[in-house]
Amino acid sequence: MSNGSDPAKISAQKGSAQGIYLEAADQRPYLADSVSGQFTNASCASAACKMARKLNVPESFIRSQMAENAANQGTPVSIAAIPETLKDFGFKGSATYVSQGATVESIDLATKNGNSAIVSVWTGSDNSHAIVVDKIVGGRAFIRDPSPVGRGSSYTISVADLQKRMSSRAVYLFSEQ
Repeated sequence: MSNGSDPAKISAQKGSAQGIYLEAADQRPYLADSVSGQFTNASCASAACKMARKLNVPESFIRSQMAENAANQGTPVSIAAIPETLKDFGFKGSATYVSQGATVESIDLATKNGNSAIVSVWTGSDNSHAIVVDKIVGGRAFIRDPSPVGRGSSYTISVADLQKRMSSRAVYLFSEQ
């Protein structure tokens, strides 16, 4: 989220290896499908939701629905509102929110067979940020990141770098069988 106002960094795009993990020493490009940037500094969860399920609706609609669902749950807007929001947009699979206990190992298991996970990570300024983890292969996490604002990015990082920044929260997405 912090890169959104820096014109030098707003040029990120899929495979550019720019995003929230910009400082990771071994960050590498990942040419992912469906990369889109968050619209505002505070809309990473809705943008991650859009990318993870390839929703063909404006990110602002998703953000608005997430805010309504969070208000109904009596919580601040966060990835906790994603499962209900996905249902509202017609997702037929299952979306499971994990409020604590998400680990690299659990994400690895959840992303088998082409599923993805929306993972909450710390930005370093005590703020959280939502990213999409598509898979973990060979000790590397394949990430679609809604940062920087307006563009998004995709890249791989080591699982050690992912583990360092992870909060314990995630949403595991499983396609309808």
